[in-house]
Amino acid sequence: MGLMGCGEPAAVESSEAFAFPEPAYNIVIICNHGGDEIRAEFGNEEYSPESMAETAPVINWFHGLKLQECNEPEPVEGSAYYEFKVNDKFELGYDDKGGNESYVLAGGQWYKVINPSTPPFAARSN
Repeated sequence: MGLMGCGEPAAVESSEAFAFPEPAYNIVIICNHGGDEIRAEFGNEEYSPESMAETAPVINWFHGLKLQECNEPEPVEGSAYYEFKVNDKFELGYDDKGGNESYVLAGGQWYKVINPSTPPFAARSN
């Protein structure tokens, strides 16, 4: 069976699909999984050099993803959906379907992640 929801368009760099605002001094990741919601916050609510250093791992993780444009994926029970708010504004989503299958939602466009990995979430979750 082929890629769920995706054709065969060329891969794109994640930075082409979404550009983090400058400066990205606060990133909140909200993970919804199995009815539970867990939050992780990187940086501060106001700009500072320290907050920029704290958001860098999230930005670097995202920039390491390779994406392929696709249609909206089918829902999968047990998937984890990560919502990213940058500087208090929803910017993108990461839908981890499990089994090495993930998707990104950025600017209203869905992308299949060619090299999925878990967002840098666990160290900051509460």
